[in-house]
Amino acid sequence: WIASERAKRTVTPRIFWWLSLFGAVLLAAYSVHQGEHVMLAGYSITTAIYLRNLWLGRPGMHSSRMGALPAALIGLAAAVLLAWVETAYLPPSTSVSRAWHLFGALGMAIWTSRFLLQWLYAELHGHATLPVAFWWLSLIGNLMLLAYALKLADPVFIWSLLPGPLVQARNLMIARRAGEVRGESVQS
Repeated sequence: WIASERAKRTVTPRIFWWLSLFGAVLLAAYSVHQGEHVMLAGYSITTAIYLRNLWLGRPGMHSSRMGALPAALIGLAAAVLLAWVETAYLPPSTSVSRAWHLFGALGMAIWTSRFLLQWLYAELHGHATLPVAFWWLSLIGNLMLLAYALKLADPVFIWSLLPGPLVQARNLMIARRAGEVRGESVQS
């Protein structure tokens, strides 16, 4: 957010990917500890995407694009594998009703899809980019996950999701001001 404010357009400094990776790993571990598999799926998928963005952002990196189709297939395979493992092997969370569990899973699917979209953009352009749709998916998914976390009454999940809507709304405002409203992306 601070880097975007300074640049007067949405940007993603390399530290963003490192902090995101660190946070996702910690939250995935916490999700396992809590038995909260709705959250685990999203943190697992985004961890892989953060690693790929760090790989693409290496100094002197010009072209190591994987291509949109292989990236999409890998993302889809990872999502299907995680869903299968969750339904086949992991016990469901008993702290919320089935309806809330489904609501949380939908929120996580929307929230995670933002980075699947970002990953496709990165593969197409050969560097980490954030399209405006990323911020909309972030905002919607984050609000749904925040509601789910409040229902769980889990302070770790609540505090991890609480600042998101402010950052996302502000980045949407910056993108609008910078003329990034047609889904174009801005290079890191």
